[in-house]
Amino acid sequence: MRRIALVAASLLAAACATSSPPEYPHPLTGEVWGYFLVVQNEPTRRTVTYASDRPSCEFSRAMATTHTGLPVPSQRAARCELLAVLPYQEGADSVYWVFSTQNAAEQFAAGGNDRTLCASFRQEALKALRGDNTLSECERVIVKRAM
Repeated sequence: MRRIALVAASLLAAACATSSPPEYPHPLTGEVWGYFLVVQNEPTRRTVTYASDRPSCEFSRAMATTHTGLPVPSQRAARCELLAVLPYQEGADSVYWVFSTQNAAEQFAAGGNDRTLCASFRQEALKALRGDNTLSECERVIVKRAM
């Protein structure tokens, strides 16, 4: 999980470096590019990281590091794919808790399939932010592979 937090932290810090005042109070929804990872040794816990476009998603994957700072081996790194992110609806499948940058220039979101995973992921990302850059709170959304 620390590897994932380092990825999110580096991406979110980069995205916020040139930010303007917050315009996105909620995580990005719609068609996005992202990837899923299973938390090591916890196969029921999954993370998701996504961005508005494929190049940003690929950058996110490329920046992925292990908790020791080594690059993630390519056989473990998930591929960016087109995802559909929808507002939360009670009783829906594929619910994830995600947070995002509060940045009009770029938007990244990351989180997990349970609230505590998202909260700890967000805490790690907050440590990497500088100045008045902010992250949204963890919110529920529906994340599915686009057909």
